[in-house]
Amino acid sequence: MTSRCSGIRALAAEPGLIHLSSFTITTAYVWSCFAKSAAESGEEVDDNEPEYFAFAVDARHRLEPPVPATYFGNCLAFIVTESRHGLLRGSDGFVAAVKSIGEPIANKANNKEEILRDVEDWVVKFGPLVAKRFFGVAGSPKFDLYDTDFGWGRPKKYESVSIDRDGSISLCKSREFEGGLEIGLSFPRKKMDAFAAVFADGLTKTDKNSGPTNCW
Repeated sequence: MTSRCSGIRALAAEPGLIHLSSFTITTAYVWSCFAKSAAESGEEVDDNEPEYFAFAVDARHRLEPPVPATYFGNCLAFIVTESRHGLLRGSDGFVAAVKSIGEPIANKANNKEEILRDVEDWVVKFGPLVAKRFFGVAGSPKFDLYDTDFGWGRPKKYESVSIDRDGSISLCKSREFEGGLEIGLSFPRKKMDAFAAVFADGLTKTDKNSGPTNCW
């Protein structure tokens, strides 16, 4: 998946997008594929049904003054963004997802006055959303898990076991090439097959003006 090419496509569709990054592009594509594959997997979801996407933000370097480099512990904020099922599964679902994820990153995650606003009650405020159509991220594109060595050598394959139960994707640096990202999902077989078909179709979708893109 080439996020640069996807970013160009997103900007062409909506020039006003304010935050494009590998994280935004990748998670937006997966989120929109999740919505598009619902019907194929046998789910009946109303177009007005809310779709929620959540991710944690490392706030250590976003505070003023920044948390000292010697700090050992968590300093996380939690961001939840919302869209509609019909919007995400539509032809412009990818662009809608990019906008829905990118705007809170620009306006909240990178705003020192907003970043920790909900930190004290995020469990109470956002906990009930888990029972709804909820998608999250475990990990970060900044985690180079394949470079980790606890004395047994570097890992051959990373899998996040928590995504099996909480409707999330795992995300880390790619083991295959520099600058790439690796995502992981865990769905029941029927749902996974439907998602895989939609995911692959988007990657090979043909643009009438430029031929096969192969760069979502």
